[in-house]
Amino acid sequence: MNLNFFRDVKKMNGIAYIVGGYVRDKLLGIINKDIDIEVFGLSEEVLEQILKKYGNFKKVGNFEIYLLNNSVEIILNNRIWSESTNKEILQESSKRRDLSINAIYFDPILEKKIDPMNGIKDIKDRVIRYCDESTFMDDPVRILRVAYFYGKYGFEVKEELLNLIKLNSEKILEVVEERIVTEFEKILSLKNPSKAFLFLKEMGVLEKIIGVNNNLEKFEKIKTKDKLVLWGILYKGGNSFPYYFMKDKKLIGELKSILDNYEILRSLEKKFDIYLIKKIAINTPIRALLKIYYYIEEEKLEFIKKVFRNYLKIRKDLEPIILGRDLLELGFQNRRDFGKILEEIYEEQLKDRFNGKERAVEYIKKTYKEFTKPR
Repeated sequence: MNLNFFRDVKKMNGIAYIVGGYVRDKLLGIINKDIDIEVFGLSEEVLEQILKKYGNFKKVGNFEIYLLNNSVEIILNNRIWSESTNKEILQESSKRRDLSINAIYFDPILEKKIDPMNGIKDIKDRVIRYCDESTFMDDPVRILRVAYFYGKYGFEVKEELLNLIKLNSEKILEVVEERIVTEFEKILSLKNPSKAFLFLKEMGVLEKIIGVNNNLEKFEKIKTKDKLVLWGILYKGGNSFPYYFMKDKKLIGELKSILDNYEILRSLEKKFDIYLIKKIAINTPIRALLKIYYYIEEEKLEFIKKVFRNYLKIRKDLEPIILGRDLLELGFQNRRDFGKILEEIYEEQLKDRFNGKERAVEYIKKTYKEFTKPR
């Protein structure tokens, strides 16, 4: 962030601090490009005039939060600021933040850190502690953030915070689904997501979101970052899958098809059937399904290899031989019947009733005489 922004705020009798993840990760020697700034002592009008100098900005929701150039989040705390009240203001403001490690303020002008909640010590001691017991649960999504930091840094969660989460686990149901998805995606991006998910399970939180899950330990062995595979493993072990929970419609569709076809794939272990492999391949992302099956069903590698080898052999046969224009050339009249007829013909193709277009045409002429008109 341009240092002149902080100078401009100060010229208008305010002050701006960088706070949150950027400061925390800098102390940990980790690069974090997400910058959060808290501004004190300015009106909305004055702050907006300053922001105009540094790019495009928009106000987020009904709160005094601004997003600058789609990357820098700026929170306006319009309390009257002065040098004499600075310590008191920061102490009060930090109580509204989630964790002490996220409540370290940095003044870029003076290159000085201000630490009302002793977050620097907590980073050194590798502990996760709330800023204020009375305000922590004002936003229950913070429970998921604790799990994320626990999984990412391996810090110890203080006992008083553990007890608070256990007592208030039901409050996770108050969080809108979109925000839960965002936090789950962060957890799934971790090197070992299972640690965070097992924490949520122990706290009694995870089952309230997705039901009981028996696959969490599997994440320790997973090397893929494929979002579809990770979500599939997470939900396959649960008792329920709340589809409303996700905003990515394409991902929802693919995930649903994987869960629907999982048991069909399992049935091939008892009776191998090429036709069913074809049906799976046209209905679902089969590579992702096989990866999920590999991670969940241990010691099934040879079976998975067999399915994949056969898929490679037949995938070129999955393209429909007959299309709508072929029916027109054969003299079919009623286009309203095309969808049903093409579906029936494609099903016969998958069953190897014919191979090649010539044989397909012969089959159509014999089977659908009443639909054609002599030319």
